[in-house]
Amino acid sequence: MTAMTTTPVNGLTLKNRVAVVTGSTSGIGLGVARTLATYGAAVLLNGFGSKAAIDTAIADVAARGTAVAYSAADMSKPGEIAAMARMLSRDGSGWRRCAWAADRASP
Repeated sequence: MTAMTTTPVNGLTLKNRVAVVTGSTSGIGLGVARTLATYGAAVLLNGFGSKAAIDTAIADVAARGTAVAYSAADMSKPGEIAAMARMLSRDGSGWRRCAWAADRASP
């Protein structure tokens, strides 16, 4: 098994795309967010954790040279999901075109 590259391959780019990654403040979700950012996507992190852990995750993903935002929306609460979606569609925010990514499946 070889290590995953940290640079885009085959000219793949996700510039002008937004990735919403739930469960992305640690573990596999954070790894997914890092990879999407490496390929140029702006990333909306979502998940739970201490303020320090969330700030570290934001800084880690931002270090890849892309826009990063955070939402604490609880994916089991429709109102919070709707508020996060409104955050994505705000005029002039740069979060208009979305590519959805999740590190867990909802039942």
